[in-house]
Amino acid sequence: MDVKLTQWNKFGDHDLVKEITNKEFEYEEAKNEGAGAINQWIIIYPGQYIVEINGEFISVISTEKAEKILTQK
Repeated sequence: MDVKLTQWNKFGDHDLVKEITNKEFEYEEAKNEGAGAINQWIIIYPGQYIVEINGEFISVISTEKAEKILTQK
């Protein structure tokens, strides 16, 4: 099993993350904080990690959770 954690900080760090285009308040506020979106519904903030297993997107996790996983390797 191939597990990959990719830290996201800005557009271009990962192909899955796109600019938030929804005009609803909560998404506009997240966009102002530098957030992006995966599949138009999963918001990712700078510093969070994208989890992929065998090339498939699984989830977005916090920096704290990613550090716990990375230190166990």
